[in-house]
Amino acid sequence: MQPSATTQNQSFFSISPGFVKAATVTGLGVGTCALVFAAATATSGIAIAFFSVLAITAAAISIASITACFSVNSSTVDSYFSEVKSHLKVAIPAMWQFVAQKLVQALVQGIANGLQDCITGKISGRNVTRFAM
Repeated sequence: MQPSATTQNQSFFSISPGFVKAATVTGLGVGTCALVFAAATATSGIAIAFFSVLAITAAAISIASITACFSVNSSTVDSYFSEVKSHLKVAIPAMWQFVAQKLVQALVQGIANGLQDCITGKISGRNVTRFAM
């Protein structure tokens, strides 16, 4: 018995899960790098903020696709994308929490450094009211 034309077309167009995983991870990685480069080279403040938000979100999506690759439940293409979806529910909020924590940490460190400079300047007799540019 010969396979039907539908069966032959399905087997002809079937893509291995490994190829889909590699293509997805590579494409998302390249896209993330492009967004980071765009954020780093943008000249307007709005463009920097826009590309930074996109780059951070794309990084979280890349992390989700990488972790889904190593999941034991992603043996088929459909199960891989299902795993990516479930990993995205954790990766995106976690990435933004990490960014928020780093921004608060940088703010606190900047305030601490400014206070330290003012105190040491006051003790040494320097004029501490001028802003260094």
